[in-house]
Parts: sequence; C-alpha cells; structure tokens
Amino acid sequence: MISHLKIASLLSCATEMVCALGLRDNLVAVSHGCDYPADVRTLPIVTESKIDSNASGAEIDRQVRETVRQSGSVYRIKTDRLKQLDPDVIITQKQCEVCAVSFNDVVQAVQELQRSDIKILALNPMTLADIFQEIKQLGLALNAEERAESILANIQKRLGIVRQFAQGIAKPTVAFIEWIDPMMIGGNWIPEMIDLAGGIPAGGQAGHHSEFIEADFLIEANPDVIVIAPCGFTIERSLREWMPLKEKPWWHLLKAVQDRRVYITDGHYFFNRSGPRIVDSVEILSYILQPESRKRYGHLENTIVHIH
Repeated sequence: MISHLKIASLLSCATEMVCALGLRDNLVAVSHGCDYPADVRTLPIVTESKIDSNASGAEIDRQVRETVRQSGSVYRIKTDRLKQLDPDVIITQKQCEVCAVSFNDVVQAVQELQRSDIKILALNPMTLADIFQEIKQLGLALNAEERAESILANIQKRLGIVRQFAQGIAKPTVAFIEWIDPMMIGGNWIPEMIDLAGGIPAGGQAGHHSEFIEADFLIEANPDVIVIAPCGFTIERSLREWMPLKEKPWWHLLKAVQDRRVYITDGHYFFNRSGPRIVDSVEILSYILQPESRKRYGHLENTIVHIH
C-alpha cells in the first residue's frame, strides 16, 4: 500500500472501490456524485453537473440531449480546485458519456494541470466479469492487490449462495426498467444479474448499453416481474416518477401488474454502480424473485418497495 499516493476519484463506483481497497485516507478529491461510504462527502468535490438533477426524468433526458448537442459534455471539472489538490492518480470512466465526467474531459484537465506524471485510470465495464476484472486491476495499480483478491473472493462466495436459491425453480421473465420517461430497459450487467438471481431477462443485452423502448415492447414481452430502478434515482424519487405509468391503459394489461409483481428498488446506490456492492444488487433481485431467500436477505427489505 502506498501511503503517500494522492487519489482523485471522479466516479462514485471508483470511490467505493478505493475505500473497499483500504485507501480511503489516500482520497484527496471526489466527484459531486460520490456519497458512499458516507464520510467521503466531507472530501473536496472537483466536478459539477450542467443538468438540473431535481428535474423530472423527462426533463433530465431533454437537458442531457440538448447539453450533449451543444457542448458534448454533461459535466464540468473544477480544474483550479483539482490543481490545488495535486493528485497523483485520477480515476475516471469511458463507459457512459452522460453518467459521469468523460475520459476526454479528464485528459484535457490533466493537460491544464501541466503535470506529465499524473496517472489516469479509466474504468469501462460492460459485464459482471468486467467489473470484477477492474476491481482486480485497480488493486494492482494502487498496490492493494491482496485486498482486491479478498473482495473478489467474498463476492464469488455470496454469488454462489444466490445461485443455490435459484436452482430447481421456474424462472420468471423480468423487465428491468432503468429509466421511466422515456423508457429504457436495463443492459450492460443487468441481464446477467437477473439470470444469477433466477430470472430470465425480458429485453436488454448483456455487454450492451441499455436501450430505449416503447410501450409495445413491454406489452409484447409481457413479463412476469417488473423491477423499476431508474439510474441515479433513490426509491423516494422513483416513487414519484413512476406514477404516470399507472395512468397508461396498457399498464394494467401486463401480467406482472395483474399478478402484483412490480417492484421499485434503489437505482442510486445499487444496480447502476459497478463497484463491490454490485453483489448487493444481485441479492436484492434474489429477494424479489426467490421468496425462499428473503429470510437470508431480510436486511435488504428497505431497499425494495412492492408497488403492485
């Protein structure tokens, strides 16, 4: 472990990884979205969003599209503040241009810092295997390889338990709604997580970005279960955002709605963060899909609201 290394994490899941690797004290800066573990909120923030995060989902989508069209970037890096903090390592991402500061913005910021020795580590996960590999690679890059291996061993042990609950049962089809207006179906690692928890993904492709869908897609898929977890939204926020769905005539024709198998869960802290707590997200899906698992995962009950 390198005690003097100064790390700036511009990605919430990277901040979680760094802390899980035992390097919390090496963090000198975080992004505006970094809020776990809770004490990282006291660290200097070196990014900000150009989008009104308190707007409705539809308005956020509109602002994102317009901002990308005008400037190509949804976020700003506070370069002057970053220069004062003088990090040795900056962790960013290449996976999603609208989810966090872009890789190109970080490269430009580093050029402005006029330090050629700053190391940029860019995460780009598309699958669960990618997430696990990046935990390993980050541990190697930060001289915390042994701790990374321990984290990964624990994740695999917990996933093994989830698989046991999913054995020998009828698998329901599951639609994972990652954005409500416009509707998006979960991609990337979400279909793999559904499969691990004992379901069959109703749309979305593992290793591919989430896709926009129309109502007709959901009607045709007619899933057994619907899980709503908009990216970046807490349960409380999603409970407000989902209300227009139930006003749609087609909504009440869906099997999941008629069978009362529609759930809202936390898309802020879970599912969309590709860090060590991705295993918690799989366990949440197990709780939803496998009644036999609920005793074991009872501590996750407050991360789920049964809305239908």
